[in-house]
Amino acid sequence: MTQSNSLLVVGGGYFGRRLVEDVLERTSLRVILGARSPERGRGFVESLPDAHRARVAVAACDLSDARSVERSLDGAAAAVCAAGPYQGLPLTFLARCLKRGTPYLDLADDRDFVSRARAFVAEFGAGGLPAVGIGWSTAPALSGVLAKIAAEGFERVESIRVQIAPGNRNARGQATVGSLLASLGKRFRVRSNGAWREVRGGTETRTFRFPDPVGPREGFLVDTADHDLLPPLFGGADVEFRAGAELGVLNLAASSLSRLPAKGVERAAGVLTGALSLLSRFGTDAGAAGVEVEGVFQGQRAVRRACIVADREGERIAVLPAAIMAPRLAERKLETGGLLPLDSWATRQDLERECSARGFRLSVEESRG
Repeated sequence: MTQSNSLLVVGGGYFGRRLVEDVLERTSLRVILGARSPERGRGFVESLPDAHRARVAVAACDLSDARSVERSLDGAAAAVCAAGPYQGLPLTFLARCLKRGTPYLDLADDRDFVSRARAFVAEFGAGGLPAVGIGWSTAPALSGVLAKIAAEGFERVESIRVQIAPGNRNARGQATVGSLLASLGKRFRVRSNGAWREVRGGTETRTFRFPDPVGPREGFLVDTADHDLLPPLFGGADVEFRAGAELGVLNLAASSLSRLPAKGVERAAGVLTGALSLLSRFGTDAGAAGVEVEGVFQGQRAVRRACIVADREGERIAVLPAAIMAPRLAERKLETGGLLPLDSWATRQDLERECSARGFRLSVEESRG
């Protein structure tokens, strides 16, 4: 494979595979799938349609081994780290990409990882950096651009409420559940009434009104990088991020788990994964991600919601930002390097076109007074 048209995707888990499928379906790029277990990677490749299978190679890649990472990058025009969960993940992959000048994306939503990664890029120096996207998933890249769309024309943005609403079918793996559980019971800071306050993950439920077929969905606070990154982008606005399951019983379980000690929450990951599998026959696979902006528009108080809705296979929304940006990086369509902006990497028209191509809908609704 040549450097001109190959994308390296490290992580053969749920979202890594979804990203690879999207790239193969919508571009002519070749893909290098980096996995700790090449055998599992080859099993995924065998499940692909014949026309796509020939464009994928599998490479052994262990993110804790710098030499393994270095070898996997050979021949890659750009690289994506989809090997979550990101809590405690080393920055080896990012470091090697920066040193080689290889454009880099990851799908991180973990607040600590995003903070460490952004600081690492800043310390590396501004000159000659490749394009770098930290958090190119639902949070903070998708929430950032949805907030920008929702806030268009506002004289003042006072609050930004972000919520994700996954469908209950197609239960995720234990790593993904573990990422969610990392917030339950955890104390973290959010911007509220113009100041920082401490909250606890899994509490302070609020209903977000998504378009059909998702509809109103109750969600609880979870910790993401949005809480650090969105306030300075929108004039110090209050920011809260929530997640809500389709089945109320799962939200109730999450709320109960939030009261457990940290070790108890960790042990519950396997149990909740099993419960999700048992309950996965109920509900739908529709999903949504939305941002509600409140502030002043044309001299009046206004609320505007920007949402992406999938009638089926809603979990694909999580890889949308990377699926849009990764081909741009691999095909060297960006002229600038350094950290990619979270709020302006796509216009409303861009997002509408990309959503339509995948069977999603971008909805923008406003109320005033």
